[in-house]
Amino acid sequence: MCDTATQSEKHTGNLLSAPVFPGPDNSIDAEAARHYVIDPAAEARLVRKQDLRVLPMVFLMYFFTFLDRTNLGNAKVAGIEADLGLGAYGFNVGACLYYGIYFFADIPASLSVKKFGFIMLPISCIAFGIVTLCTAFIHNEGSFYAIRLLLGLSESFQFPGLSYVISRFYRRSEVTTRVSFFMLAAAGLSSAFGGLLASGLLSLGSIGSVSSWRNIFLVEGHVFSFL
Repeated sequence: MCDTATQSEKHTGNLLSAPVFPGPDNSIDAEAARHYVIDPAAEARLVRKQDLRVLPMVFLMYFFTFLDRTNLGNAKVAGIEADLGLGAYGFNVGACLYYGIYFFADIPASLSVKKFGFIMLPISCIAFGIVTLCTAFIHNEGSFYAIRLLLGLSESFQFPGLSYVISRFYRRSEVTTRVSFFMLAAAGLSSAFGGLLASGLLSLGSIGSVSSWRNIFLVEGHVFSFL
């Protein structure tokens, strides 16, 4: 009986020390998983490593997204309404078009990220960078509305997609803190930094054939597309 107990302890010890991997059909031995113990210190090191690798990327992408959203307000101060013949009403319609398409595309965008994977996020970032770049070359009210629709559509992938990325790397209890971090930090810093950047770009005068508020979209569009 003693030998049997010893063999049982050895078997359990192996389960405690050996990792449990899914089988060919993605199933996991429930009995083995029940005895498998995760080392808290090792888990903490893994979480810290993920924080250093995942969160900076998430923060940077959401920072660019929010920075792109603040562009329109800075461009308004620089005279985009008068240059495009929008007026207050036309400008507000353009702003509403952005948020309208963003709202309706949010769920389909989230589902597409889940289906096609994380590759949708850099594609989205490149897309809204190109749209931002094109904004520097619009000349009438119709093109302004079209650009705002395309911008809302391309940026709709960012928040649900980045939230999905975080949920794949962290436990449920850890997700809220990380999502709050990239939302609040990125949104706050982009709002503060966006005005300073716009002021600097407006002070440059002309960049090639582009000047005034167009400088903002020209430079930031290049950054969003190629960084």
